[in-house]
Amino acid sequence: MSAPVAAAWRARLFPDTGSRTPQTLRACRAALLVAVTLSLAGCLTVVLGVDRAADAAARDSAPAILAIHDTQVALHSTHAAAATSFHSGQARLGGPGERYQNQFALAGQSLARVAAHNAAGEDGSRDIQVIEALLVTYAGLIGQADVHLRSGGDTALGSADLLDASHLLDEIVNRRASSSATWPRLGRTRYGGR
Repeated sequence: MSAPVAAAWRARLFPDTGSRTPQTLRACRAALLVAVTLSLAGCLTVVLGVDRAADAAARDSAPAILAIHDTQVALHSTHAAAATSFHSGQARLGGPGERYQNQFALAGQSLARVAAHNAAGEDGSRDIQVIEALLVTYAGLIGQADVHLRSGGDTALGSADLLDASHLLDEIVNRRASSSATWPRLGRTRYGGR
């Protein structure tokens, strides 16, 4: 077909009525393409942000939770070692014992890992500082129990100190705070009153 024939057929099939519909449709199509492109760019930005947040959670929160669990287990083992030493009479020779010292050091190291992976910001840091202070108080109570039980005369005071240490351990282990890097509740356990 030659060009004049094609133009004639086009004029018969699509008569020019002076309508601006084709131009309006082209403008709408262009606007729609721009809107879709902007929407896709926004969605891509959100997806990349969520991916970065998930990576940060995996990098910081998961190790912190594992360190919290390790700290709790070490604290339970610490108190169990001290209580066993006092109840068996071994404390009269060497205090709460080497196992107590090792487990207490392990709890301190685990708590340091919690602090290193703190994802809760200032609230988490404050909670960790409170727990560290409570651990110092706990060690002092165990030391007092050791002094009272080693002296041989005041086992009632030594037992009371050990019970106070047990209650304090419950407060430390079952501590609940508003941040994401705080202690999950593992249940209440009493070690001092066996």
